[in-house]
Amino acid sequence: KGTLLTLIGTGWSFFKLYLQDKEKKVLMIVIPHQVVANRAHVILDETGA
Repeated sequence: KGTLLTLIGTGWSFFKLYLQDKEKKVLMIVIPHQVVANRAHVILDETGA
């Protein structure tokens, strides 16, 4: 898990240099929502709901 977070952080710091403020704000909203949606999907798959 730590390696994944490091890779994500490294990629973010790389792309952050090239993004405009509006694009940064959109990503800061979309990415956490995507993480929550993926977690919910895994939980639903594991519980068989």
